[in-house]
Amino acid sequence: MAKAMDLSKGVNVGWAITIIYYSALHYVDAYLEVQSIRPPNHEERDARVNSKLKDIYNEYRYLKHKSREARYSIANYTKENFYSACPKLSKIKTYILGRL
Repeated sequence: MAKAMDLSKGVNVGWAITIIYYSALHYVDAYLEVQSIRPPNHEERDARVNSKLKDIYNEYRYLKHKSREARYSIANYTKENFYSACPKLSKIKTYILGRL
């Protein structure tokens, strides 16, 4: 979905990064659900990622930060920002799927 967006416009890149972040969030939630952990908010989820999924915490935090910048600071991202975010999601996906 995110790769289908017109990445020549900064606002679209920001939304594409947001899609990537929420994809990562859903992988994290799937892992936590298997562990019978249901964080009620982002802060609790972040704490669980930091304690239970340390190997992907930096990637998760990066995507969250870039997503928030896109949504609340109207960051003017470029295609390169998008392509920098994609491997972070790939690492999260591979890590989580290897543990489900």
